[in-house]
Amino acid sequence: MSELDEVAVTATETEGKIREAFDANVGNDEEVTKMAMLQAGCKIKAVTRIYNEFLVDSGMMASKSDKDEALEAACKDVDLTDEDIYTGVINDLVESVTGATETSAATMVRSWAKRNEVECWKRPVGSGRKSGFRADFYAALKANPSMTSDEVKDIVEEKGSDNDKRGVTHYQAIRELINAVSGNSLSEAA
Repeated sequence: MSELDEVAVTATETEGKIREAFDANVGNDEEVTKMAMLQAGCKIKAVTRIYNEFLVDSGMMASKSDKDEALEAACKDVDLTDEDIYTGVINDLVESVTGATETSAATMVRSWAKRNEVECWKRPVGSGRKSGFRADFYAALKANPSMTSDEVKDIVEEKGSDNDKRGVTHYQAIRELINAVSGNSLSEAA
């Protein structure tokens, strides 16, 4: 066997080990899978490209050409300025393109519209309900500007995430500020 043949065999073995690492870690976090591929001999500059190729090969993600075809079919000859049609196109893409999410589909549609110089629906600025713990906390504080320290602790324990619970002093400081501004007593300061 020549030196060139030995290099080719070694490269093929490495490619096989990288694929085995990918297959063994499918379903794990992307970074865990990529780390296993690196440990199997994948070059760091190529790991994302190879990871994506393996996703396409295994049917877990659509190829670029498949995405482009689905996008063209969904967007061509429709009025993307209409919110209902825009939302329908995004939903169609999520269903038809393997691995697509609402966010990625919306990005694909906006990119297609820009490339093809087509107007696209945009959410009005400032629209939509603010949600999450902070919005709930501020609403409760607005409804009860004389909120006590114990009430803040109860709200954070009941509705807050672990991160909110670690930052309870932040919410206590906001409560103290609102109490002071509204003329309520700070005698219950945390």
